[in-house]
Amino acid sequence: MFGIAQGQIASAHVVNTGEVRGLVINWKVLDSEGNLLAQSERQPLALGRASSFNFGPLDLARGQRMAIRVVLTVEGGSNNPNKPGFIATQKVFDTATGKTTFTASFEDCACGK
Repeated sequence: MFGIAQGQIASAHVVNTGEVRGLVINWKVLDSEGNLLAQSERQPLALGRASSFNFGPLDLARGQRMAIRVVLTVEGGSNNPNKPGFIATQKVFDTATGKTTFTASFEDCACGK
């Protein structure tokens, strides 16, 4: 979970790095109470391809922040936690300057469970 402020966008990315049969992905954005704020359609993701999902900018008062959680559901991935077959990243950037203010990379998962 992390916070975003006025003029910021949360941008999530995933790349299929090893699943020859492809993956099916779905993005969700939840608030701090677990309420659904946004979601994507289920999308096929072929080997070597990437997908992104952007959330924001929000209409927040100056100085106000909203805590959110981005959830990536992956179907068809390897059940081997040492080699999940994809890499997911997430960042927050400012729309006025383009400056990235937060970045995280996720290579571990509980895929398909």
